Amino acid sequence: MFDEAGPLVESMGAATRAENRAAGARLAAIGELDLLRLRQVGERETWCTDTQEAIAAEVAAALCVTQALATSYLYYARTMRTRLSRVGALLQAGDVSYRTFQTIAYRTDLITDPEVMADVDARLAAVIPRWPAMTQGRLASYADRIVARTDRDAVRRRRERRPAGSSRSGTTRTASPKYSADS
Repeated sequence: MFDEAGPLVESMGAATRAENRAAGARLAAIGELDLLRLRQVGERETWCTDTQEAIAAEVAAALCVTQALATSYLYYARTMRTRLSRVGALLQAGDVSYRTFQTIAYRTDLITDPEVMADVDARLAAVIPRWPAMTQGRLASYADRIVARTDRDAVRRRRERRPAGSSRSGTTRTASPKYSADS
């Protein structure tokens, strides 16, 4: 019975790795298009967001996806090229999933120092392949620990919950008055 399942399990694993490699290749191609278009516009790229929107529109048309999803792909392509090149290489090799890459990108997005970012990228790339399958929350927690070791201020924190009945200004909400038919 188990001998028959072996090839199926291997096929599933190979398909998952191929899917991960394809996601990495998609981001790499989008990143190359991004670089090409930025070279074409030169210093005008910083004038406004038109360049980013134009590149996202081109990606959306090529992939038959929405503009919003294309903009997301462009963001992750830029992240892979400029901030998480080693973790991105793991994605391109099929060693991590696109979801893992997205989570890592988000959890490291507040790091502003390029040297710190390079250190975090190297640390993450060294340990991610050894991490077991985990929930997105646990993955975020693991990534946050590495970020915290290098830049405490760059760790994303949950917003503190406001007590029930309080408003944004800190005052307590009161129930709206009930109106009678007489008023």
